[in-house]
Amino acid sequence: MNKQYILTIGVAGSRWGRLESMICKSHPHWIDSSSWMEYNMDNPKNNTGHMHAFWGPYNRLGEQFDQLELLGAEQFRHQMDKEFDATDPAPYRFIRCHWFSYQLEWLAKNCPDMWLLFVFREPEMSLRWWHESGSWDISYPNYKWYGTSEVLERQVHVENKYMHKFIKDRGLKFDYSLKDIDKWTAKHMPELEPGVDFGPLAQADGLDSTLWPILYKGNKNVKD
Repeated sequence: MNKQYILTIGVAGSRWGRLESMICKSHPHWIDSSSWMEYNMDNPKNNTGHMHAFWGPYNRLGEQFDQLELLGAEQFRHQMDKEFDATDPAPYRFIRCHWFSYQLEWLAKNCPDMWLLFVFREPEMSLRWWHESGSWDISYPNYKWYGTSEVLERQVHVENKYMHKFIKDRGLKFDYSLKDIDKWTAKHMPELEPGVDFGPLAQADGLDSTLWPILYKGNKNVKD
């Protein structure tokens, strides 16, 4: 099977990586980092749980991912391809980057085969969690691009607005929160291997009705 990239999009503090984390833990054909490279992780004294691959400015991966129009679609794909083990048979690959939210129309036009996975959480709740879980002491990923708390807090609202506009313009709907992850994956990710019970993972990760995923499958997307 050809590689299927899933571009994960969420704001700082939204716990946007929880869904992909549970999928990768339970499904070996879905990955978010290369098997040949030791992954990064945040300082364990923080409460983020950040690990594996984050992409974007000031991080090891995706330095130009805030300027995809300048980078170009071919180079964008090349950078992702080269970071994964070429012999890894896993066809589903998550790419997590805050800066995708500013470039959604570009992505839809230039990378129509890629899926966009949005994870929404109320902005004020996200910001509160970001500050409580480590704020500027978070070492991974690097938030230098935002500069100050005032800018980060403003941009979280901007990013959230761009995400909402994209899904509204395409008629996508909120149906299940991650509290009902089994129902959500059955409806939106039937490609997942059957027979996996997400219940224990969801309970362990403390997921609840504050997290709302939306999946846009690009040129394969089917509106409800």
